[in-house]
Amino acid sequence: MTTAAEIRELWDAGAAEGPRREAPVDPEQGRLLDAMSSRVPMPLLELTRRSGLDPDRVSALLGLLELDGVARREEGGWRKVGSAERRG
Repeated sequence: MTTAAEIRELWDAGAAEGPRREAPVDPEQGRLLDAMSSRVPMPLLELTRRSGLDPDRVSALLGLLELDGVARREEGGWRKVGSAERRG
C-alpha cells in the first residue's frame, strides 16, 4: 500500500519543472476544515455532521487534505495540522 507521504514525495518531484501554484481552496474543503479542530481528533461521522457533507465526500476530502499536509489521521479521528507543524 502506498502511504500519503510517498504520494506527496512523488507529487513534489514534479514541482521541479516550474514554480508550484497554490490551488484555490475548494468550498467543500473549506467547510470541512472549518469543522475540524487543530487540537482534538474527530471521527469521520462527527466531521460529517459538523460540515454537512456526505460521509463519502468527507472521506475523499480528508485524503486530499492529508496529501496537502493540512490534516492528519490520529488515534480517535482526524485533526487540522497547524502551520507550525507543517513547516517542520
